[in-house]
Amino acid sequence: MDDALLVQAFRHTGNEAHFKALVERYRRPTFGLILSILGAGHHAVSEELTQDVFLKVYRRLGQFRGDAKFSTWLYRIAYNQAVDYRASARFRATHCGQEVLDMTPTDSPRDSPFTSASEERTASVVKDCLARLPHLYRSVLHQHYWLGMTVAEIAETLSAPEGTVKSYMHRARTRLHTLLAEKGISDV
Repeated sequence: MDDALLVQAFRHTGNEAHFKALVERYRRPTFGLILSILGAGHHAVSEELTQDVFLKVYRRLGQFRGDAKFSTWLYRIAYNQAVDYRASARFRATHCGQEVLDMTPTDSPRDSPFTSASEERTASVVKDCLARLPHLYRSVLHQHYWLGMTVAEIAETLSAPEGTVKSYMHRARTRLHTLLAEKGISDV
């Protein structure tokens, strides 16, 4: 059953199975969108916000006019929820003490300390540079490279034309490359 029919059936019958079908269909992409805005390492919060989004959708489904596709309406709610959370005072980068870092195993015991330190520094710089991108650019990069979403899927998520998403991706890559070059990293 397509989205419009599920929404209509749920509104008229109140049958929870119809809403559950929508949740199952859109839970993963909604989570991915929220995670792409908050950034790596915020899986638990992204999961929580995904639940909040579906609760909000459940309560507001009567307000859905059908002017846009259901998925577009849902993704806009999720996008706004994530952006609002990111702007709130609760959003903080987590601090990890030295004792935790000392207990973290290395990937390979054969790696030299220099190689390990160099790779960790590169990863840290990339993470910092990604964090400095505007959330829209970071979101597009995360959706494409980490979540494996196509340009068309990202366009639907952001309610933007595919050409605009391609432009965002180009600008994001260019800005990320510039930030990395400023930090002395050019081979990533």
